[in-house]
Amino acid sequence: MTSINSFYIVDAFTDKIFTGNPAAILLNPVILPDTTMQRIAREFNLSETAFPTPIEGSSFEQPYRFNLRWFTPTVEVPLCGHATLATAHVILSELGNSNSKLVFSTHSGDLVISRDGDFYVMDFPSGVAQPVDIYEDVLKALKLGQNDVEEMLYCEEPNKLLVVLRDVDVVRNVTPDFPCLLEVSKNLNAGSVIVTALSPSSKYDFISRNFAPLHGVNEDPVTGSSHVILGPYWQKRLDKYQLRAYQASTRGGSMELEIRSSGRILLKGTARTVAKGTMNVE
Repeated sequence: MTSINSFYIVDAFTDKIFTGNPAAILLNPVILPDTTMQRIAREFNLSETAFPTPIEGSSFEQPYRFNLRWFTPTVEVPLCGHATLATAHVILSELGNSNSKLVFSTHSGDLVISRDGDFYVMDFPSGVAQPVDIYEDVLKALKLGQNDVEEMLYCEEPNKLLVVLRDVDVVRNVTPDFPCLLEVSKNLNAGSVIVTALSPSSKYDFISRNFAPLHGVNEDPVTGSSHVILGPYWQKRLDKYQLRAYQASTRGGSMELEIRSSGRILLKGTARTVAKGTMNVE
């Protein structure tokens, strides 16, 4: 049996289309089989496709609680910031849901998203990365030298490796050997390898880039889930609880962060709808 489902494509963490991080949102009143969601994500071939479903009823216009899952073209992921922001944008702005907050039930727990003018504010669990040795194979995969790196840290939840660089220009110019980085990511169980440095500009506190070949995405344009680790790291370094971040991919995108003492972090960003239509789903 084939059903016709509405979908949206939204650029997240940006106020200009064709920048930020694009996500597809497939609306369905019931949870689809995992194999179907994976095939749909592969069809869209974006870094993430989000699948929200109402917890009660079949409407997206009235409820405030939804189940939410995220798939890359190759795997399901436990947490995705930009696709969550994009989903909230669709439900609140495109579908006219009038609730002041939405709650998404996910594999990472309940995520609360509220609206603040043109911005969406996401309440996520923060992750604290712990220092590790500077791995030579990581340097090789990133084509970096020892002098480029200040330190490396690893966070188990979510499983990400943080590589702190001495110079912002090195962050912008990193050109990884992706087959090599994939093998390194497998060995280290690193869903993402994040490079970051202090920003020389007063506009932002730090910049970063995010490489996720283990999830089938060589470079993710703007990554909310990496900032749940970046935020606490730079908060400690800069002694600031409110930070402004820029992700320096070719598309580029920005967000504001607020680190809470409760172990939570607020990610604040904007989004723009690029396309909407219908998809035939078996």
